[in-house]
Order: sequence, then structure tokens, then C-alpha cells
Amino acid sequence: MGVLTASLRHLSLLGYLRRRLSTTAPATRTGISAAVAKSRLRKEFDPDRAVTIVSSVADSTSSTSARYALELTVRRLARSRRFSDVEALLEYRKCAVAGLTEPYVATVILSYGTAGMLDHALRTFDEVPVLISAPRSLVSFDAFLSACIRAKKPNRVPGLFAKLYEKHGITPDVVSYGVLVSALCLTGKTDKAIETLKEMVTVKHLEPTTVIYTTLLDSLYKKGKSDEAEALWKEMVGNGCAPRPILLLTM
Repeated sequence: MGVLTASLRHLSLLGYLRRRLSTTAPATRTGISAAVAKSRLRKEFDPDRAVTIVSSVADSTSSTSARYALELTVRRLARSRRFSDVEALLEYRKCAVAGLTEPYVATVILSYGTAGMLDHALRTFDEVPVLISAPRSLVSFDAFLSACIRAKKPNRVPGLFAKLYEKHGITPDVVSYGVLVSALCLTGKTDKAIETLKEMVTVKHLEPTTVIYTTLLDSLYKKGKSDEAEALWKEMVGNGCAPRPILLLTM
């Protein structure tokens, strides 16, 4: 009975989204602003109402608020374990939104990660060149690596990091390395994370961010390696990185 109910709800959401697509012409589309939707969604925890709100947003894929509203809606659905509805919403967005940008597709990738649907995130990453009619870049690459952490599968990041950038000819940046360091720390491989930091500096000539330093510091202190943490702290301050709270990629 539970499976039947979920299937019927999935079909209902698909029907709702398709009706919006077929009855609302792009030239005359109206609705609430992305900023208004974002504000409402912060207070709305009912997944069905959340879908209604995000579906009422006027088309603006370049808007940070629009992307944030989509992520909030996916969180509401995922918390209710309505994963088929997550897929219906995100796949609809990939097809229905005109002029897709890579940052918007990256939001879809991250949203799949939030829902723990990593296979869907990878499939979307593979589709990027078709969806945006341009080669994929670090935007979607970094988004997919972060999606692994959101999906609570940080152990997959190191292998994918090496495989994907070689396969697609993408040169990792400091954000990419930041995700890699975070993944290594989350899986208890702090020593490897320290090696990665050294590689960044000596081989790739990238300047570590405060976030990378504080992620490593947190991991070292948790492992009781106070001396190493103090040495790293001095290095961080010496490099001009002001201490700040750790930004969690899983939020």
C-alpha cells in the first residue's frame, strides 16, 4: 500500500508540473519573484506547498535566490523521503527551464546530493554539455564533488576527483581541493588530507583558503594531534588567513 501511495503521489506531481508547462507560455509567464519564494520556503515545511511555491517562481535561472528556492524544496521532499518526487521536480526543471546555465544545473546536481541520489547527480553531471550547449567546467565539477559529501558518501570523492578531471580535461581549483580535503577528513584520512594541502601549495601553486585550514585543524584536534594542529595554525596565520568558523559542505 505504501509503494502504491508513493507511486500515485509521484504521478500526481508529474501531472501538476506538466500542466504548468503546457498552460503557461514562456512569453507570458508570470509568478512570484525568486526572492519572495525563498522567503516563503524558509517558513514552509509542507513538501506539497513547497513544490507549489517553487513552481510559481518566474523563470530566472541566473538568480541565486531561484536556485536556493529549488534546493529548499528538494530538502522538504527528501526529509519526507519522497525521492520519486525529488526526481520528478528536478528532471522537470532540466527540461522545462529555458536557457539553462551551468550554475543552475550545478544546483540540480547539488540538490540530488542533498537527497542522497548520487547516481542521479552523476547522470546530470554527464548531461551538462547537452543541457547548456557548452562544455562543462569547474562549476559542475565542484558541484558533483560536493554532492558526494551531501549524499554522505565522502569516500567516493578521492577516486572521482582523479577520474573526472582526467577524463574531462578539467584542472581542479582551490574549491575542488577544498572538497577533497573535507572528504579525506570526514573519512578519517587526515594524514592524506595534509599531503593534499602540501600538493596544492608545492605542485599546483594554489593558495589554501581559511576554510581548508580550519577543516584540517578541526580534524587534527579531534584526533588528538594537538602539536600538528598548533603547527598548522601558525602556518595558516603566517599565510595571512584569518581564523573563521568552519563552513560545512553538508549543510
